[in-house]
Amino acid sequence: MACFPNIAQEWNYDKNGTLTPDKIRFDSKKKVWWRCALGHEWQAMISSRANPTRGRGCPICYRELKTSFPE
Repeated sequence: MACFPNIAQEWNYDKNGTLTPDKIRFDSKKKVWWRCALGHEWQAMISSRANPTRGRGCPICYRELKTSFPE
């Protein structure tokens, strides 16, 4: 995950226990917890977060943005 510092900063250390970004590969199919800058928490596979065509980040922020600015 060292190649993806912007994603690693959203790692939810509280909910992921002893698992840390430095112990996992970016292409892992493991589902882990994330926390955005606004404090929203969600689960997603690491590989989907690292994929630029699929990784949207926080689903709550994404929905709010689409609702506020539908295009």
